[in-house]
Amino acid sequence: MAKTIKWEVIGERILVGRIEADRVIAENLIQLLQHNMFTREEESSDLPVILDFSDVTHMAAAFLGTLITMNKRVTKQKDPPDRPFILTGVSEDIMFMFRQTKLDKLFRIEATVDEAVASLN
Repeated sequence: MAKTIKWEVIGERILVGRIEADRVIAENLIQLLQHNMFTREEESSDLPVILDFSDVTHMAAAFLGTLITMNKRVTKQKDPPDRPFILTGVSEDIMFMFRQTKLDKLFRIEATVDEAVASLN
């Protein structure tokens, strides 16, 4: 499996990234994913962003900083305002980490990409 994020634009108005790694643990992989996420977000700065974790079974706490920064970059920009950043397909183990760090309160989380897309309509 490739260790990257596969991006697609749905309906010309929603940017969806699917993480194609089952274990987001190694520092070099985290840096690669971070670069990929930030570059793509800059290229599509007017679209809501959905990041799908369906293939991810393990995630290092070090990746939390990347997610927090991505959330700020997407949701806190002024034009367009209130741009959503949604996580989907989050495993129970990763959800446990989010709960322990209270990030389940920060991140908008939906079960599937389809549910996230529907919530934006």
